[in-house]
Amino acid sequence: MITNKWISLRKMGKLKFALIYGAFFWGCICGSAFITPLILNNKINNIFLVLIYYIVWIVGGYFVGRYIWEKQEKKFKNK
Repeated sequence: MITNKWISLRKMGKLKFALIYGAFFWGCICGSAFITPLILNNKINNIFLVLIYYIVWIVGGYFVGRYIWEKQEKKFKNK
C-alpha cells in the first residue's frame, strides 16, 4: 500500500533519500551497533580501523537506501 508518507518522501529524490535514510540512518546506526561492542571488548584499538568500519557501513547503507527507494517506486508505479 502506498501511503501519503511515501508520496512526500518521494519528492526529496533518490539521492537524498539514499543518503539520509540509507547511509545516515541505516549505515550509522547499524555501524555503531556493530563497532561499539568491538571497542568495549578491546577487539579494536585503532581509530583507523574504526573509520574503515564506519565507511563500509555507510556505503552499505547508501545501497540499502537505493534498494528501498527502488522497491517503493516499483510499488508506486504498479498502483
